[in-house]
Amino acid sequence: GNVALDAVKMADDRSGAVVVRLHETLGGRTRAVVRIDAPVTEVVLTDGLERALASARFLSTRAGGSQWRCGPSNW
Repeated sequence: GNVALDAVKMADDRSGAVVVRLHETLGGRTRAVVRIDAPVTEVVLTDGLERALASARFLSTRAGGSQWRCGPSNW
Protein backbone atom coordinates (compact mmCIF):
# COMPACT_ATOMS: atom_id res chain seq x y z
CA GLY A 1 0.00 0.00 0.00
CA ASN A 2 0.82 3.68 0.01
CA VAL A 3 0.77 4.24 3.78
CA ALA A 4 3.95 4.43 5.86
CA LEU A 5 4.21 4.09 9.63
CA ASP A 6 6.32 6.98 10.94
CA ALA A 7 6.11 6.61 14.71
CA VAL A 8 4.48 4.87 17.64
CA LYS A 9 4.93 6.93 20.81
CA MET A 10 3.28 8.25 23.93
CA ALA A 11 1.26 11.46 23.44
CA ASP A 12 3.09 14.70 24.21
CA ASP A 13 0.31 15.80 26.60
CA ARG A 14 1.17 12.98 29.05
CA SER A 15 -2.41 11.69 28.92
CA GLY A 16 -1.27 8.10 28.56
CA ALA A 17 -2.59 7.97 24.99
CA VAL A 18 -0.55 6.25 22.30
CA VAL A 19 0.11 8.13 19.06
CA VAL A 20 0.42 6.08 15.86
CA ARG A 21 1.70 8.41 13.16
CA LEU A 22 1.15 7.42 9.52
CA HIS A 23 1.22 9.19 6.20
CA GLU A 24 0.16 8.51 2.61
CA THR A 25 3.32 8.27 0.49
CA LEU A 26 2.23 8.93 -3.11
CA GLY A 27 0.13 12.09 -2.77
CA GLY A 28 -3.14 10.33 -3.53
CA ARG A 29 -6.08 8.84 -1.69
CA THR A 30 -6.15 5.36 -0.21
CA ARG A 31 -7.51 3.36 2.70
CA ALA A 32 -5.55 2.02 5.64
CA VAL A 33 -6.33 -0.42 8.41
CA VAL A 34 -4.48 -0.18 11.72
CA ARG A 35 -4.68 -3.24 13.94
CA ILE A 36 -3.53 -2.99 17.55
CA ASP A 37 -3.18 -5.94 19.92
CA ALA A 38 -4.36 -3.94 22.94
CA PRO A 39 -7.67 -2.53 24.18
CA VAL A 40 -8.72 0.47 22.06
CA THR A 41 -11.11 2.84 23.83
CA GLU A 42 -10.98 5.78 21.42
CA VAL A 43 -9.50 6.66 18.02
CA VAL A 44 -8.84 10.33 17.21
CA LEU A 45 -7.40 11.72 13.97
CA THR A 46 -4.95 14.55 14.73
CA ASP A 47 -2.69 16.96 12.93
CA GLY A 48 1.12 16.90 13.27
CA LEU A 49 0.90 18.79 16.57
CA GLU A 50 -1.48 16.15 17.99
CA ARG A 51 -4.51 18.48 17.90
CA ALA A 52 -7.80 16.67 17.20
CA LEU A 53 -9.24 17.30 13.73
CA ALA A 54 -12.96 17.85 13.34
CA SER A 55 -12.84 16.27 9.87
CA ALA A 56 -11.89 12.75 10.95
CA ARG A 57 -13.22 10.31 8.34
CA PHE A 58 -13.13 6.84 9.82
CA LEU A 59 -14.80 4.11 7.82
CA SER A 60 -15.07 1.84 10.84
CA THR A 61 -13.66 1.49 14.33
CA ARG A 62 -13.95 -1.59 16.48
CA ALA A 63 -11.98 -3.40 19.17
CA GLY A 64 -8.50 -4.04 17.87
CA GLY A 65 -8.39 -1.64 14.94
CA SER A 66 -9.79 1.08 12.77
CA GLN A 67 -10.10 1.64 9.04
CA TRP A 68 -9.84 5.13 7.59
CA ARG A 69 -9.39 7.04 4.35
CA CYS A 70 -6.22 9.01 3.99
CA GLY A 71 -4.74 11.41 1.51
CA PRO A 72 -3.08 14.81 1.25
CA SER A 73 -6.21 16.67 2.44
CA ASN A 74 -6.16 14.86 5.82
CA TRP A 75 -2.96 16.56 6.92
